[in-house]
Amino acid sequence: MKKIVISCALTLSFVLSLIAVLFVVYSYHPEVDLEEMKAKYQYPESKYVNVNGLWVHYYEKGEGDTLLLLHGNGGNIHHFDEITEALSQYFKVIVLDYLGHGLTGPDPALDYSNKNMLLFLEGFFDTLNLGRVHIAGNSMGGYWAMLYAQKHPENIEKIVLLDAYGGICPGADYTAHFMPENLPFAETVTAYVFPRFIVQSEFEKNVYSSASATDELVDLHYDMFSIKGNRMYRKYFSQYEHPRVSIEGDKLTQPILMLWGEKDSVHDLCEANDLVSRLNPERFTVMKGIGHLPMLENPRMVEKSMLDFLRG
Repeated sequence: MKKIVISCALTLSFVLSLIAVLFVVYSYHPEVDLEEMKAKYQYPESKYVNVNGLWVHYYEKGEGDTLLLLHGNGGNIHHFDEITEALSQYFKVIVLDYLGHGLTGPDPALDYSNKNMLLFLEGFFDTLNLGRVHIAGNSMGGYWAMLYAQKHPENIEKIVLLDAYGGICPGADYTAHFMPENLPFAETVTAYVFPRFIVQSEFEKNVYSSASATDELVDLHYDMFSIKGNRMYRKYFSQYEHPRVSIEGDKLTQPILMLWGEKDSVHDLCEANDLVSRLNPERFTVMKGIGHLPMLENPRMVEKSMLDFLRG
């Protein structure tokens, strides 16, 4: 009987070890240099500008008044691919990879505080001498847009918020939740082991229909998170406070359009309604059957709504 128990234990140990080895082999995806992903993902129109010592990836398309587009946390410049063509028929559209994302890469000091994120955007404005622009942002991109507009109202004509961060839902728990990135040795391990299914799962949480989480988009995000320094963005971002109460509606006097996914599980309609009460937007549209990334889930409705508002 004792021999049988020992034999079963050894067999179980072997099976578990085999599963662990297969998982590591399946998930082996080491970080890569930024230059490798530039060759794969930059546009023909891609440009790089030195902002506070960091080479920032952006592109511009079209002519006319400037429209600046800001993606959210975990996103990248490609989140706006489906709407830039239509918008660029009437505006000079500028899209950038924000600090810690995409082909811009990580902040050298890993400083993702409100202060540094705002300094980054101010530096981008100043370096390109943008002057007065329309600005649109998704999720945290909307938050950065509002913070910038509060501090530099003279530079902002109109604001478009796409499921923006900043709303406060009564009774909601906004304390920091568990993140695998904060586990001991996570930074060392994830430099080599990074399962694709984690990226797919996170992306699917941001869209309402799983059909929007195409293999192409998941692969894109998987690759962008493979850039050295990008994988641990959430860990260092979470070390800083990003107060929702920093959004002060009385300081935002520009016309505002709010577009919100009805099924957004990241920033739900309760948060949206709070922002409506604080910002008093000129227009507020709830998009039926849409999640957190409306410009990917229903780009035709987004571009039409934006053009009607910005050209009106």
